[in-house]
Amino acid sequence: MTIFYFTATGNSLDAAKQLGAKFPNAQLRSIPQERDTIGASEDAIGVVFPVFAANIPAIVTRFLRRVNLKANYKFAVAVHGGDPGPIGGVLARISDFDNVFDVETWSNYLPFNPDIPPVATDISGDIEQIAETIRARKTQKFKPDGGEPFDAAPWRLQALDYRWRKDCTACGTCMRVCPVANYTISEDERDENGVPLFKFSARCEGCMACLQNCPAAALHMPNEPTRYRYRNPNVTLSEIIAANEQKF
Repeated sequence: MTIFYFTATGNSLDAAKQLGAKFPNAQLRSIPQERDTIGASEDAIGVVFPVFAANIPAIVTRFLRRVNLKANYKFAVAVHGGDPGPIGGVLARISDFDNVFDVETWSNYLPFNPDIPPVATDISGDIEQIAETIRARKTQKFKPDGGEPFDAAPWRLQALDYRWRKDCTACGTCMRVCPVANYTISEDERDENGVPLFKFSARCEGCMACLQNCPAAALHMPNEPTRYRYRNPNVTLSEIIAANEQKF
């Protein structure tokens, strides 16, 4: 079995790891690192991803449209912090999955989060049920709905308003966890607080990996309601860097 995944703060990677552990020789592959992949063939193939605004992250949509996945059984796992929306129908418009599952966990979307410490979510029961369904090769077909795949444009505009506070140490973690190499740091240019200037491109996925994984919590959205940052307790920063860092 091969499980492709996309993660920003570790929730989807945690789900992929727990699910992979249920099947001997399961292989986990990070979608941002599959730039040259044109296809994959297995008895079973899964795709694990977070839900953004009740839809599929743009990077996952591009992957599914670009890569030819051949398997006797194909499944998807949508990891969400709220309503998963019509994910099954949206996926049906992009690729032919035999089953679509959803797992609810802590949301990493800062604008909607209350000003309270994040709560660890135990998804082991959900994962066991999903594994049992996969072993039985049960199917559930979804009819396409009228919604369009996730549009990243508004999220790119949000990223242009991100702010680095004086706590910034210019460690570069924000760049290393970005799955699309969206910005670079300028050591020669600094703002009035002495913080190095970061330059954005227009590739932002809105995944908030940079915001949530900053070791100094120095990166912020304007007027965000929470002081807290979140990374799945079962996933390390080094794992997220390995999954997302783009090297050219």
